[in-house]
Amino acid sequence: MQVRVEAGCRVQQLADALKPYGLSLQNFASIREQQIGGYTQVSAHGTGATVPPVDEQVVALKLVTPAGGVLELSADRNAELFKLARVGLGCLGVVTEVTLQAVPLQTLHEKTFVASAHKVARNHASWLRNSKHLRYMWLPFTDSVVVVQVNPTGPPAKPSKPQSLQPSNGPATAVAGEQPGASMSAYGDVEQAEQVDER
Repeated sequence: MQVRVEAGCRVQQLADALKPYGLSLQNFASIREQQIGGYTQVSAHGTGATVPPVDEQVVALKLVTPAGGVLELSADRNAELFKLARVGLGCLGVVTEVTLQAVPLQTLHEKTFVASAHKVARNHASWLRNSKHLRYMWLPFTDSVVVVQVNPTGPPAKPSKPQSLQPSNGPATAVAGEQPGASMSAYGDVEQAEQVDER
């Protein structure tokens, strides 16, 4: 399923609007306050060896240019420029609307722990293979690294068919209620968060 949103819509607003329909975005950056225009134009990458960067979710976009006017771009309409504009960094014009490929929503389990740099080096390949999302944050002037592993807790949700997710005026503002025990992370809905010290 695809969703078309205005570039000023924030990532969190879109995630909240998609959630009641059992949908989400495939990848998130480390923050969700970004606007969709910036989030896509810099190709936010998130984490995970098998999760593609956000530009691969872009199905179509509307680009306002100084010389060419308003251009509708997709793989079928002006395909060469579309490939460049998906990660245009704002250099080709101003993106005003983006159509994104949505994916079924998944509940995730996040495990956060502190490990030594030696342990991270020894286990990196295995952790990368066995984690949908993996992130490291080295603590300067120490031998400690914060490790965040995130994996699905079960199968994806079955999406329901929305009548329309495109707002008539302005960015999406629908807000979905949080499930008890769930929190929002850089990766999506986290049902359980586990913190351990493995040094």
